[in-house]
Amino acid sequence: MRWYAEGDAAHHLVEVARQRGVKIETEQEESLLLALKSVRVNSAIPKDIYLAVARIYAYLLNDTKKEAN
Repeated sequence: MRWYAEGDAAHHLVEVARQRGVKIETEQEESLLLALKSVRVNSAIPKDIYLAVARIYAYLLNDTKKEAN
């Protein structure tokens, strides 16, 4: 069975990012969601969305470290 970041998972990632202060441009949200929905869980991130995912992940890691201190 293949697992994709479709539907709730993609929307959840974007929502968590927003809650943590990551700025996601409204006009780019639909494109980001479509791209995230095509990514299988535990697979390589496609080059065309790597930067966006890396920025969200880096922000969340930094925020988590701040909360731990």
